Formats: sequence, C-alpha cells, structure tokens
Amino acid sequence: MLDRSTSPGAARARKSRALRRVGCKVLHVAANEKRLVKALRKAGRLPEDETREPPRKDIEAEAAQVVADFITRWIGPEKKPCA
Repeated sequence: MLDRSTSPGAARARKSRALRRVGCKVLHVAANEKRLVKALRKAGRLPEDETREPPRKDIEAEAAQVVADFITRWIGPEKKPCA
C-alpha cells in the first residue's frame, strides 16, 4: 500500500479534490497581500495588531469568508439538498 505524500502540494491537491466532490470550486486569485490584509483589518475581520503579520491560513480563511458573504448577498443563501 502506498503512503500519502506529506508535501504541501499533495495536501493542497487532496483538499481541492475533496472540495470539488461537495460541489465547490477552488479558485486561485492574485492579490497584493499587504493591501488585502489592510482591507481585512479595516473591515474588522483581522486583529488590528500591526506589529505582527497574521498567519497565511487566517488571511485565506477570511478572504474565503468575504467571497462567501458576497455570494450570499447577491445570489441568496445556499439551498439545502432534499433529504
């Protein structure tokens, strides 16, 4: 039996495949990180502590939440599948 690769790229690919199975699409967006962090702080989504850089996963999670909020606002809440 083959062991799973522990490389960051392999972990990212597994996460991407798992998201696609549930109907999500992973999009990679190019953005100026300093401006993105500044905007997230101004919106109150990241702590105002300017002395330390927030972890990348926190930035990505908050950016994903911004996109989810945008979609909910303009398209409406996600419909629950029939049971």
